[in-house]
Amino acid sequence: MIMILFIVTSLFGARLGLEVICRTALIFFPWLVLLLFILFVFLIPDIKIENLQPIFEKGMKPILRGSYHSLALPYVQLVFFLMITPYVNEKANVKKNFYLGTILGGSVLFLVILFSILVLGADNTARLTYPSYKLGMRISIGDFFERVEVIVAFIWVFTEYFKLTICFYGLALGIAQLLGLKNYKILLFPLAFLILTFTIFSHPDIVHYQNFMATAWTPLSLTICFILPLILLMVGKIRGR
Repeated sequence: MIMILFIVTSLFGARLGLEVICRTALIFFPWLVLLLFILFVFLIPDIKIENLQPIFEKGMKPILRGSYHSLALPYVQLVFFLMITPYVNEKANVKKNFYLGTILGGSVLFLVILFSILVLGADNTARLTYPSYKLGMRISIGDFFERVEVIVAFIWVFTEYFKLTICFYGLALGIAQLLGLKNYKILLFPLAFLILTFTIFSHPDIVHYQNFMATAWTPLSLTICFILPLILLMVGKIRGR
């Protein structure tokens, strides 16, 4: 039922178009910033600097290995935004805002990982499936303000909604262009059923999902989100000449 509610909500967003999606993001963005600020501020008393030590204990190899997996989620997925940039009215500011959003998103991700290591320790952070949720559980102010992991849950729900809706919208646009359709909206309902079905059957349990993320997700994501767009760009440049 949670999956159905998510996909129906995203269906409404994709059907109403890019402007509605963006205005909805503008409404929720300040609240997301506020929730993140509350999360980080309340975690400050639990910080242990020694959890960061020793820095570079095993050199750069483990860091580069971890960076390889981070490429697939989330950085190369930014290519999804290139599917909607042709429909943005203020094209002069697209590149600047794209880079600014990437820097802001990367900064938030850096802070979440930093606080996870400082509060939970490197071993626990690596072992936990959702360390950011555990951070919310660690907050305790006096005897009346504690276990506020609902903050993390709110952040997840809002951000996952926008990610799903943008991907859904871009998918419908791409297939409509491929099939030569004048209106992408005719594809939304069939795609919603397909997305829901694939969601259920792609990963039957959390073990399968984690194994897929650890082994197959990065090569697959790099192929779809980097290599194929790069080939398309090269072909477009050659044809342009």
